[in-house]
Amino acid sequence: MEKPKESAFAITLSQGASGPFTVAGVDQLYAATERQWKNVASLWNKDKTAYEQRVRKLIQEASSSASGRASMSIEQPVLVSIRRISPGSYMVVSIRRRKISKDGTVFSFDTVDGDAIILSDGKLTRLTIQRQLRGQGDVDAVKIGISDWLQKTSKALLAN
Repeated sequence: MEKPKESAFAITLSQGASGPFTVAGVDQLYAATERQWKNVASLWNKDKTAYEQRVRKLIQEASSSASGRASMSIEQPVLVSIRRISPGSYMVVSIRRRKISKDGTVFSFDTVDGDAIILSDGKLTRLTIQRQLRGQGDVDAVKIGISDWLQKTSKALLAN
């Protein structure tokens, strides 16, 4: 079986003339992220069976259908989890369905997106992993991958 496609990247942001980022700035970003997800129930909860059924349903819904328009859209994402890791970091894992319409055909594909924000020396680093969603293992792989990457990056930034 072919492995799912996965990409990962990190971006470091500096605030420039307005001064360095602070824990208060990370608090504001985290609050804004929580507001974005406020009307979305977290998929990751204590009921693992319901969680796995929801992921299977999302995978089954991904299909091609006809359309006369050319466009690209992203449907309402599904929140897997949002978690504060430390005063200077947090992570969000979500599932996103993208639809691309070309020549009357709509191509639909789902990804699991893991994002983490880390504050170090007044700079923010954003870590992102995107993986093609083909099964439950893909969600678990992104959750574990972004968590591990965040921990390793935090340690490396603290060491410098």
